[in-house]
This record gives sequence, structure tokens and C-alpha cells, in this order.
Amino acid sequence: NSSQMVINPDGPLNFLRGYIYQKMECMYNKRFFAPEINTKYELKEDSDISYRYNHCIYTRTEQKDKAYTALSASEMDVYAEKYHNHLIELFPSPTGDITIETRGNQSFVQFLRAEETEKHALQILAMLLLFSEGVNIPIKVNNTVLEVYETDKKDQIYFEVPMVIPWLNIKENKVETFQQKKVKQMISFFQKNATNQKVLSMM
Repeated sequence: NSSQMVINPDGPLNFLRGYIYQKMECMYNKRFFAPEINTKYELKEDSDISYRYNHCIYTRTEQKDKAYTALSASEMDVYAEKYHNHLIELFPSPTGDITIETRGNQSFVQFLRAEETEKHALQILAMLLLFSEGVNIPIKVNNTVLEVYETDKKDQIYFEVPMVIPWLNIKENKVETFQQKKVKQMISFFQKNATNQKVLSMM
């Protein structure tokens, strides 16, 4: 089929690049050591008097990390702030290991695991990957639904998923529903920058 896209084995979507990134721990270093991220930690003196010397307790709270606020209104400074905030949302990493796992009702992983979303989870991840590589995929997203269209038939929906998911409130032992506003913002961010030549030139 001449309308199908194929991966160039010598291009940026080659799986070897991802393998090398993983071996070099690029994502780990980017998430935990990027200078654009204001890491949340605390160092306080231990009140235990049994220690011979001053003893301090170090506490690291990865889920409270935030990107530093852009110092100027320049397009790239604002982009960098949003990029790193979305990076933290994608990899909250509450245990100190690079992971998407978290229990929050606005978390990307909970959105992917929702009953009506799960069967399209890999397609959504592939969509974000293609956006990040400069491929413009026709979608519409708001606080209620994500619609992904056929690339050659832009009025025909390929698949759609709700942007409102059920979430079990463990404390109250009941199921609640939440609009995935943060997920919507993240998808919109990827979509907007898929055709941003300034951003793509940095890759």
C-alpha cells in the first residue's frame, strides 16, 4: 500500500537508538539531573543525640520536582519549562528509579490503563513518539475525548478514547471519575511542537 508509512532503519526511529539511550541511562540522567528541573529535597539535622558527630537526614521527594520558571517570554524558554514539566508528569518516579508508575488520578499511566483506553495504549504511545520525531498526525483532543484520524482520510476516525476515566479512591472506597486535564495538556504539547522547526532542530 503506497499510502503506508514505514520506518527508515537508518533514521531516528531505529530501535538501536532507544537501546543505546537505555544503556547510557539517558532518560535517568535527564529526569533526575537536568539543570532545568528544580529538584525537591530536604536536609535537616537529626535530633538523635546518640551520634558522636552531627548527623543529618536527607529526604528526596521526586514527585514534587518542578521545572524552573522561564526567566523570559522567549519561545524556547517557555518551551523548555513546559517540556520539563511534562517530562516529570511522564516519569514521576516516586521510588527514585526511572518509572511511569504512580497512583495519582491525573497520571498518564492511569489514563493508559483505564478500561476504555487500555486497548489503544500502544497506539497512543506510538502517536506521541511520532509527534516527537516531527510526524504530524491528525488528532483532536479536549477534556472529554481524544480522537485520532486516518492520515489519508482526515474526516474518518481511526480510534477514539474518553478523556474522563474512573479512579478508585482507596480512602473512601469508592470509584470516582476525573477529567484527564494534565494528559490533555501533554498530548496538545506534543501535537503543537511536532511541526515546530525550532524545536525539531534541537533534536
